[in-house]
Amino acid sequence: MKKTYFCLIAIMMLSACGDASHSKDYYADHEDEAIKVNNECRTASTLSENCKNAGDGLSEAHRRKWKAASDGYTKSAHTSIKAGI
Repeated sequence: MKKTYFCLIAIMMLSACGDASHSKDYYADHEDEAIKVNNECRTASTLSENCKNAGDGLSEAHRRKWKAASDGYTKSAHTSIKAGI
């Protein structure tokens, strides 16, 4: 009987630990969720591992967008120079 109560209490405590923490790469791939978590963390003035990963993932997502945009610009500019435009 004591083991049953102990197990139930342990399960309840573990399930109450909060939201699952995601990695920076996860948030970089899921930008909408990163924005949501980042805003929640700023509103609550919290700095958990999940908050840090959301912020870092958001920065990584923006870096990827800028890199993709600049790579396209560089390629088109290089093509224009070769064509003499």
